[in-house]
Amino acid sequence: MEPTQKDFEVNRVSGMGFGLFSKSDFKKGQQLFVFTGTVSTKVTQHSLQLSVGIHIHDPWVMGYSLHSCKPNCTVDMKERTFTALRDIGAGEAITMDYNETEDLLYKSFPCSCGSCSGKVVGGDAFNAEPIDQKIHRLLTENNWRFAKTLSHIPHYYTRGAEWDNRDDFDWCCEHIQNNFEVGSFSGTGNYKYKYFHMGKWMYWVMERDKPSNQQILINRALSKKSSQR
Repeated sequence: MEPTQKDFEVNRVSGMGFGLFSKSDFKKGQQLFVFTGTVSTKVTQHSLQLSVGIHIHDPWVMGYSLHSCKPNCTVDMKERTFTALRDIGAGEAITMDYNETEDLLYKSFPCSCGSCSGKVVGGDAFNAEPIDQKIHRLLTENNWRFAKTLSHIPHYYTRGAEWDNRDDFDWCCEHIQNNFEVGSFSGTGNYKYKYFHMGKWMYWVMERDKPSNQQILINRALSKKSSQR
C-alpha cells in the first residue's frame, strides 16, 4: 500500500526540522505503507540502509520518519514496509528506531525521544567524508542554472532553498568563505569577491559579508586559471 496524502503529512517539528505524521488511525500489526525511492551507495538525510553500502533515498515520505528508542513502527527493509508496533492515532509522529536499519547515519545527533537518557544516535557519514571529497561532491551533484538576467557576466547559480539539505549548503558557503582568493571577475570591473577555485570553476557566495546561514545563492563561473592553462 503506497502512502497517500489522506493518511500522512509532513510537518515541522520544533528543534528537529520536519517529521512524518499520521492523519489516520492504525491498529497494532497493521501495515502503514510500502515505500519506494532512489537506490544508490550514498547515505543521505532522507535514506535508509537496504544492505551494507546500499541505501534507498526518499525525500517525500519515508525519509521524514523520526527516530525513537521506543518507536511506534518497525521497518522491514526487504519488503520496504512500515508496520505499527502499537495502536497509532491520527496526529502522531511516525517513528522508527534508526538502529534497526542503519550502520551509519548521515549525521549523528543526541536523542530527544524521551524514552532514553539522551544518548547520541548513529555514526556520522557527514563528518567522516574527507573535506576535499565532500566539497567536490556537494558542488557537483546539485543543480546549476545559467544567470539569464546577467548574460553579460556569464555565470551559473544554485539556490540553497532547492538543496535537499540546507546544512550542506551552509557548509559549502562557509568552506568557500574560508578557502578563497580575492579577485575580480571580468564584467564586474573592480568589484572584488572571495573566490574558491575547484577544477575549471571558481565559486563565490552571493552576499560577501554575511554568515553562511544567511546566504541565498552560490555562484560559479569558468576560472581564469583554467583558461590560462
